[in-house]
Amino acid sequence: MIESIPKEHSNFARLIDKTYDDSRESVGNYIFKKSLKIDNTLYAPLAATGIGGIAEYLLPKALGQMVNQRVDSVARQNMESGFLDYLFPMMRNEITDGNYFLNNGVLTERAVSGRFVGERMGNVIETEVVAPYVRRTRSGEFTGTIMRTGSREFVVPTAEQVATQDWFYKPNIPLGVLGIIPWAIMYQKGLNDIKPNPDSAIAARMNFYENGNNKVFTIRGTATFEDLAHDAVLGGQALAGDWFKSPLLEKKLDLYEKFINENSNENDNIKITGHSLGALEMSALAERFGKRINIEYVGFGQPVFPPHRNVDVAYSFTGDPLYNENKVNNHKVLAKPFVKGRGDRFKQFHSTSNYY
Repeated sequence: MIESIPKEHSNFARLIDKTYDDSRESVGNYIFKKSLKIDNTLYAPLAATGIGGIAEYLLPKALGQMVNQRVDSVARQNMESGFLDYLFPMMRNEITDGNYFLNNGVLTERAVSGRFVGERMGNVIETEVVAPYVRRTRSGEFTGTIMRTGSREFVVPTAEQVATQDWFYKPNIPLGVLGIIPWAIMYQKGLNDIKPNPDSAIAARMNFYENGNNKVFTIRGTATFEDLAHDAVLGGQALAGDWFKSPLLEKKLDLYEKFINENSNENDNIKITGHSLGALEMSALAERFGKRINIEYVGFGQPVFPPHRNVDVAYSFTGDPLYNENKVNNHKVLAKPFVKGRGDRFKQFHSTSNYY
């Protein structure tokens, strides 16, 4: 537990607030130089996720009914495939009016000449009930009874299905075709669209300030709905460790790294500072740049996960809803009382204004 933070770090928190405000103002001796602005790119894949989930729930049965193909009878094994076979794996209405029987668990077409147990020309005799027959697919449910005579088993359909004269092929639409594929396409589009845009309407992701030989790069935290998705991606990457690197996050960090490198050199005193989501992104940059004598990493409102070991210091208040005690040496904690009437716990403990 600490009682206060250095004045310079308080100034960093003030600069981050200016980044949230999309301000171009200088603060004291910290002269604003430029901003890195990046458009929101996750709205399309997020929308595709929601729409895809609805589609997965509602459309398979309707689509199956729309594109089914009528055949004269249950298709023979040597029958040529229809065009739908090339689009989706096909399922067949396997419960027929006695034309197939179960042979060691495999539906086998019976001989077509002469009378045969299970043929519709008469009642099935000398049989016993083995078990109900139920096959559920995404395009419907097919029920009947497995019967046995001697060593041979066969399927007797329900009366309703026996009366059915027309049989169809229907597409067995694989799970994900209507949801995952559109999401993947939109995610790739979002990935391709991640690039600097000085005319973007949203607040800058990063501001660059200069104070003598000090180059300060401030990273704001969550400010839009899309940022919440980035929070989730960063959280997943933090939990996964080295085996998972989000392409979305990595491309965003590429832009951060390029912006810092273009506006500083090895002779500068570089300060990289971030708040909340920005503190997590700062940790990711600390992993990339490494521990250098000319780079200082300072975080505020460190959320849930511990800062990277290369981070010099990350601050949190004990009352912060996102504070998680992790007992690492570079995560410093402050305390202050909650005051009724001055806002919720996020405002009183998580906001950058608490640090200056």
